[in-house]
Amino acid sequence: LLEISLIQRFTRVLGEPEWSMTAVLSTLLLTSSAGSILLAGRFDWTPRRSCIAAAVAGVAGAFLLPPFLDLIASQPLPTRVLCTNGFIAPLGVAKGTPFPAVMRRLTNDPLLAWGWAQNSLFAVCGSIVGLILDSTLGLTAVAICATGSYIAAWKAWSAAEREGRRHPAGF
Repeated sequence: LLEISLIQRFTRVLGEPEWSMTAVLSTLLLTSSAGSILLAGRFDWTPRRSCIAAAVAGVAGAFLLPPFLDLIASQPLPTRVLCTNGFIAPLGVAKGTPFPAVMRRLTNDPLLAWGWAQNSLFAVCGSIVGLILDSTLGLTAVAICATGSYIAAWKAWSAAEREGRRHPAGF
């Protein structure tokens, strides 16, 4: 949900959509990969911890972004790009952990393919919903919806663990 909104918001300070898209997407891809490898892989974060981290990062990013953009707007372009990367990096690390944390627990499970399908579905639908929400309600609404989806995933996983299942039905 957040990627499209971040690209739109950073276009304001980077000047061109191409700069914004390059800075935002490349940073998100690199840092979410790092989060996936380090937190969900090496440090074996649980799906619950991963979802909470992603939710907190989304809310923090939404509320800190407007003053941050005002702060860097008058800086030279290289500084604005570096600041953009620095702001987005923690978001990417946190957003990169939930999916691999869940997939790690579904290894050799019949729902593994279903998990990949759900990830693809939400990635595509999230982009569309993110554009609609951003254009009508703004970045804060997008961040709240993104946070809500991570909280819902956390609750579903927690309920499944309490019931002794390895994975939640419908998650």
